[in-house]
Amino acid sequence: MLKNKKNAIFVLFVILIPLMFIQTSNKIQPVSSAVEITEDYNDSITAYDLFKQDPTNPTQILKQEIRDETENLISLSNNEERSQAELMDTEGQQTQFKIVESFLTYPYNYITITATLQKAGAHCYIYVQNGLTPVISPQTWHDAFENNIYPNNIQYFGNPDGTLGDIDSDSKVTVLVSSMDGGVAGYFNPINEYTQATYPNSNEREMVYISHDYGPGLGVLAHEFEHLIHFNYDSDEFLWVDEGCAEYAKFVNGYYPSHNRSEFLSYFELNPDDSLLYWNYDSEGGKDVRIDYGSAYAFIFYVAEKYGDAAIKNIVSDTDTSGTGVEDSLQGLGHSIDFNDLYLNWITALIVDDPSFGGGLYGFVNMEINLNLDSNIFAYPAYKTDIDHRYYGIYGVKLTSPPDYFKYTATGLASFSLGTSIAFHDDDGWHVNQSIDSGDVLRFLNGTLIDTAYVISSIMESVTPAIPASNQVGLGYTDKIDYAIEPGQPLIISSIFTLNYVTSTWSFSLSDIYIEDNNGTEINETSGVDVYVQFQYQSTSDIYEIFALSYSVIDLWNIAVSLQSFDEEIFVVSVIGTGSQQYGKRNLGTINVEHILSVEKPSVILLTDVSLTVTVNASYTQLNSWSVFSEDVETSIILYDSNGDVQTATPIDFNPVTNNWESGAVDFSSFNGEHYIKVSFKYAGRTVRSPESDRFTLEGEPPTTNGVSSSFWVGFAAVLSILMIPIVRKRRAK
Repeated sequence: MLKNKKNAIFVLFVILIPLMFIQTSNKIQPVSSAVEITEDYNDSITAYDLFKQDPTNPTQILKQEIRDETENLISLSNNEERSQAELMDTEGQQTQFKIVESFLTYPYNYITITATLQKAGAHCYIYVQNGLTPVISPQTWHDAFENNIYPNNIQYFGNPDGTLGDIDSDSKVTVLVSSMDGGVAGYFNPINEYTQATYPNSNEREMVYISHDYGPGLGVLAHEFEHLIHFNYDSDEFLWVDEGCAEYAKFVNGYYPSHNRSEFLSYFELNPDDSLLYWNYDSEGGKDVRIDYGSAYAFIFYVAEKYGDAAIKNIVSDTDTSGTGVEDSLQGLGHSIDFNDLYLNWITALIVDDPSFGGGLYGFVNMEINLNLDSNIFAYPAYKTDIDHRYYGIYGVKLTSPPDYFKYTATGLASFSLGTSIAFHDDDGWHVNQSIDSGDVLRFLNGTLIDTAYVISSIMESVTPAIPASNQVGLGYTDKIDYAIEPGQPLIISSIFTLNYVTSTWSFSLSDIYIEDNNGTEINETSGVDVYVQFQYQSTSDIYEIFALSYSVIDLWNIAVSLQSFDEEIFVVSVIGTGSQQYGKRNLGTINVEHILSVEKPSVILLTDVSLTVTVNASYTQLNSWSVFSEDVETSIILYDSNGDVQTATPIDFNPVTNNWESGAVDFSSFNGEHYIKVSFKYAGRTVRSPESDRFTLEGEPPTTNGVSSSFWVGFAAVLSILMIPIVRKRRAK
């Protein structure tokens, strides 16, 4: 009987344990969960490619190795279990480490070396490979890290554990001074952040490597330690942001004492046309990676100077990459600026470099910089053709003693948009005019005794740039632009006009625009002058639309159009007049274009006691936008109980055949009782929910108790009864 009892108990546990894991909780569970799909790294970039292009930067090569290993990407994303053995290294201790044997060949070969712990501090271990005599003493390494590099990097970039966690349960950072070849001064190897089960060559500790015979090594230590911190927050950051922050670490630790200039800044100053967003390892067109180090450093320096230390810390911890991550980081601190306007301000500051106006945005306070401009123009009109422009690269020209009224035009752009910043200095000081145009550029500038002006331009996106991570190496897109700078005479636009905008019908009208030349002669339809009304986004530098005005004796210059096709935005409205050598502009104010998003009552059809289909119709009043609206709107079905409490949500998709949103069969088997649904539509920054549907009854699992369903206990009792039958029978037989 004892044996049978044991058998019965064993069978009971075999059956019950899985049942316990599949029990139904009384917590609300989503019917279906959205799966975030991220773009995989393209095979066109591999760690070997990076090695061929710049073997002296093993940090990025080693990071790319992790990206190349898809299997490891999956396992690492699941927060693998880390070692919990706490390290407490003591001075004089000898420890074996895996290091890269040589940086001259790829793939890298790892060897095991022995190093001695020369100094242990509150935040670091300074190990020196046995048999080496470093040019910087272990005491100096220790003092620099403990007193300078560690506190500064923590303040500006974050904790070395980041969000990835502490691999060795030891808060100290290991600095291994070892032998390196191939011109490598130091590196960070991300595999040390994972267990040897995932990467057999991992040392399973937060650590950086420094060359024993590189003299200026303290700055390298600050640089590589920033890479460690950055990786532990955001392992996929673009090269230009990652290296820009690491170079900035040298500055915050005082290793750029000469006017806070990076050692790479002069390369950027001579080649400002190189793209900020692309990392050019290939030395194409006479460019090389030293330029990118300089430009990335100058950008991060600018962001820190204008928006504070918290901005850089946010950039490091934000898991969005490149321009999107920078934009998110600033907006997370309450700054409404987008990346494109930040970029235009930066390129203006690089050339004008005068922080005394415009809230300090157009110059540097703590760094000297002198960008190489294409030319200095003294005679007008001036024309240039086939000027190379790179994607987020800088082209600049200086105008010396330009006319007080001049026109700038740029033509020939084949793709993307052209960002333009025109800064001029006159008796009233500096003035900056910025815009992003998807077509030809036309700008009118006027001042009083202008002595200097700069025309700065760059190929840009009309939205925040989002190049694929797999394509971030190279020069980027290049186009050729023609431009003209022509003197002229002012057209004076009266401040008395009539502007009407009816928000409910989107009817816009403008009349009574009176224009005269500098001799007081009225400008009409026979004057050879074109007059336009321009709509520009208030929140950015983008020009949205331009319409031509017509002339009549009664209404003067006028127009009446519908703005129903416009995006939802606040627009700055301006009138522009231009002739062969005459032009003028007046800002008329702003208008707010809004549209109506409406959702009808959804139709619910019960298929079974626990499944149903939902159909709903919605409309959006922006003219000619249906395809965009139906594709981009975010929709979901929301299930409510009879008390009006939200139970769960599940997606609903657009059917282009019926022009409705239709769910297909939705399983609500986890719910019981009377319910209703609403459908939520989110678009253009607003969320609108439908009226509630007719009520319906679901007959799924009844409410649970203490997290365990009643069916579980019924099953438990049934199984237990069955298993007890032979035991009871044997007892009676005895």
